[in-house]
Amino acid sequence: VMKNSLDYFLKYSQRYGMTPKDRELMIKFKVKRNEKDALTDL
Repeated sequence: VMKNSLDYFLKYSQRYGMTPKDRELMIKFKVKRNEKDALTDL
């Protein structure tokens, strides 16, 4: 499991480009306190 899964997700998104829907997911991801739960929701 990655320590900074949110950071990784943000960098990955920037590298491959993001659609508005991806940004929406990112915001929901950010709001979650438990990163493991957020990752499974994606």
